Amino acid sequence: MTKPFYIKCILLLPLLLLLSLISNVAIGQSLTGSVSGKVINEKGEALDYAIVQLLQNDKIVGGIYSDENGNYLISEIAPGEYEVRFSYFGCLKKSITNNKIIASNTTILDITLEKDKGEKKLIRCYFYGDKRLGNPGQDKYNQDQIRTILGGR
Repeated sequence: MTKPFYIKCILLLPLLLLLSLISNVAIGQSLTGSVSGKVINEKGEALDYAIVQLLQNDKIVGGIYSDENGNYLISEIAPGEYEVRFSYFGCLKKSITNNKIIASNTTILDITLEKDKGEKKLIRCYFYGDKRLGNPGQDKYNQDQIRTILGGR
C-alpha cells in the first residue's frame, strides 16, 4: 500500500528545512570576512587585552580585546574597506588604514605597539563627598585645613 501524497510531503518537510538551513548558513558565511592577528610590544611580548577597533568612515563598527596571548579575531565583517585601530595602556596607538575585507577570507594583521615615552603620570586624588582633599604625597593638610575644605564638618 502506497502512502498518500500529503504524508509524503509531511515526511519530506524536515529534510527540506534542514537543507534550507544548511544552504543559508553556507551562503551567510561566504558573504562576510574576518580580520585576525597578534598584538605584541617592541620586545616581542604578547599584549593581553589590547583594544582592537574596526572603523569604517571614521565610525567604530566592531571591536574586541586581544586574548592573554595577544591574539584577536573579529568575524562576520561585511566586505569593504576598513581601518583597524590598536591601543594598549602605556603604548602609542596605531592604525592600519585601507584594509580590504573580502568575503570568505581572513585578513591577517599582526601589529607591534611601541612604548609611549611621554611623561604621563597617574595622579591619585582623595575625595570626600564632592570635596577634593588633594594629591597624596604632594599636598599636605592638617585636620583644621581638611575641616575647612569639607565646609566645617
